[in-house]
Amino acid sequence: MCILCTPLSQDQVDAIWNVECEGCPNLTIIPDLPLLRHLRCAGCPNLTTIPVLPNLVMLCSDDCPLLTAIPESPRLETLFCRDCPLLVSIGGVPNLLRLDCSLCPLLTVIPDSPRLAMLAFDHCPLITALPLLSNLSDLSCDGCSALALLPPALSSLTRLHCRNCPLLAVLPVMPQLRFLDCSGCNLLVTVPELPVAAYLRCANCPLLASLPSFPVLVKLFCVECPALATIPECPKLESLICWRSPLLVTVPMFPLLTNLSCCESPCVRAIPDLPLLETLFVDGCPSLASLPTLPKLKRLVCDLGIDHPRNEHLPVAQLTAIILSRRRLKKLRWMRFKKFISTPQYSAYLNSPGHIGHRIETAQLRKMVSERT
Repeated sequence: MCILCTPLSQDQVDAIWNVECEGCPNLTIIPDLPLLRHLRCAGCPNLTTIPVLPNLVMLCSDDCPLLTAIPESPRLETLFCRDCPLLVSIGGVPNLLRLDCSLCPLLTVIPDSPRLAMLAFDHCPLITALPLLSNLSDLSCDGCSALALLPPALSSLTRLHCRNCPLLAVLPVMPQLRFLDCSGCNLLVTVPELPVAAYLRCANCPLLASLPSFPVLVKLFCVECPALATIPECPKLESLICWRSPLLVTVPMFPLLTNLSCCESPCVRAIPDLPLLETLFVDGCPSLASLPTLPKLKRLVCDLGIDHPRNEHLPVAQLTAIILSRRRLKKLRWMRFKKFISTPQYSAYLNSPGHIGHRIETAQLRKMVSERT
């Protein structure tokens, strides 16, 4: 039994400043505690009421299924009230800095708190818009099916998660944004310029047709964006994942790229010289006619095209030469590799008179075959 479920003297009531009563099945009402600053009452299945606590600074009331309201709290700075299915309102919290009210399906309004820096309201289906929150630096609104607009200017925002927001068609100006995940936004056509963004994930965006240049972007994940025909200029890019891009024809030259995957992109015709590339996935690219030298390659996944008309595109001799020249190749997956090593092309290439040191390289190749197939 927690301290709030026992009789309290007036002296105790006036002295209590910190309470932890998480998971208490007997707690139904928080008593008036004028000096209380920190309250943790998460997982209390019968808690229905929290009174006005004028000195409260931190409140965690996650997973309280009967709680219907958070009262006015003039000094509150941190509020976690996740997974409260009956919560319908949050009172005035003018000094709030951090708020997470995710999984509150009846909540309709986010409080206007000008100091708010971190806000999460994932899977709140009745929230349609947000107040102006100029101080916000971290925002997460995944799975908000009615959210159609974000504030027009989020000048301090550095992280934005807005996955699976089907009505969100436009993103605001965010000059300080470094991380963006807007996957599953069905109406999104483009994203704004993000001069300091380092990570962008925009998978499953069927109308996304263009992306601006990203001067410092390091990772780009744009899987299943069928309207996207070009990859933008990204001089600092290190990882590019663009599976199932039916309109993509060329992969630009990214001098710092170490990881590239463009699987099941039927129109990709060539891979540029990428001097630092270590991982390459080109499985299911029937228009790909050749591969470059790729001196740093450590992992290769591709089709051989043996009895597979869709992938009869990469020359067998060239693929064999790639593995034989990769002393540092650690991971290899060639589709139907075991069948390939019994083909005439394989034997002819390894035993050709012009193939210098073919005996040593043949032994190395056969060892790799036995280890990796």
